[in-house]
Amino acid sequence: MNKLVVAALVTCVAFADGALAVDTGNCKRPATKPEIPNAASATEAEMLAARNAVKSYNDEGQVYLECLKQLQAARPDAAQTDAAATVAKRQEDDTDALVDLYNGMVDDMHAVADSYNEAVRTYKARTKK
Repeated sequence: MNKLVVAALVTCVAFADGALAVDTGNCKRPATKPEIPNAASATEAEMLAARNAVKSYNDEGQVYLECLKQLQAARPDAAQTDAAATVAKRQEDDTDALVDLYNGMVDDMHAVADSYNEAVRTYKARTKK
């Protein structure tokens, strides 16, 4: 089977359910966002546990982002291949999907940090620490 037919089959399978599916290889997005306690009633131990959970989430997020960068860097440039236009379009779509995944993770990391920082400010104001 030639490369064009294989690429066309892969494209058809990827779009079969109407959604773009990009292979993220071994890149693992953090499973869940950490819980941020209600700072109006949280204990110091809960705030420290949240800090550790946010740090862990951020560390896992950084690993995921680096993995996506490496995955993107390893992809062939569509302009440098002699594949048909549909394959080039698929590569462009995959690149867009990887960028969306990357940006989504960055947005989530910022949102978690913002929530935690707001909780810390509220906690400190409540406890005068």
